[in-house]
Amino acid sequence: MCGRFAIELVEDIHDRFGGGSGCGVPKTRFNVSPSQQVSVVSSQRVRRIDMIHWGIRIREAGPMIINSRAEGLMRNRLHRPMMDGGRCLVPATGFYEW
Repeated sequence: MCGRFAIELVEDIHDRFGGGSGCGVPKTRFNVSPSQQVSVVSSQRVRRIDMIHWGIRIREAGPMIINSRAEGLMRNRLHRPMMDGGRCLVPATGFYEW
């Protein structure tokens, strides 16, 4: 994932992935940045759209981690416990860096 992304076509995303008792239809957004709430598709028993916080803060005053390389996730002590909890899909129609 990169520093910013956009999400459009929210009705299509909801029709394809919505279901269960999630938060409903995501909103169209053109400048989603780290530390904001983002819509994700999760499937813990039932596929649904949920809102989650983008980023991981190790210590309260520490920096926020927003990107990680897939090939190193299982070797990293920070990420290894999170890999057991399942995965999610982050729908995005565009992404960019400043």
